Amino acid sequence: MSDGSPFSGTGPRLSGEQLAAIANELVRIKAEFYGKGPEQAKAYQNDDVLVCVMRGGLTTLERTLLAGGEHDLVRDVRVKFQDQMRSTFERAVARARSLSTRSTSSSCACSASRMDRANSGCPAPAWR
Repeated sequence: MSDGSPFSGTGPRLSGEQLAAIANELVRIKAEFYGKGPEQAKAYQNDDVLVCVMRGGLTTLERTLLAGGEHDLVRDVRVKFQDQMRSTFERAVARARSLSTRSTSSSCACSASRMDRANSGCPAPAWR
């Protein structure tokens, strides 16, 4: 039963095709604006929360910095890029879902061999 909250699970369930389209569009945007996109990406939906997990896609520069122990620097640049591109990412997700995005969040973890990144967006409640 829905309590009317934004996270009540009342939003539309996205199809596998829609989830794949979202992941593919986010990869395309990252490749276009960052110079290299992730090697793997998959979008997941849990109730009203959408998460896209992206793996890989480190540039030669990033791999070099990570090998030198500069994990924080690489993560900070990636997070700053996400902040700069937030509206572009939100519009891409909204187009694929035909819904507005209530909020977004980004996180990344890096090692010398790979970059894992999760972008999540909470869709607007179904009643909106």
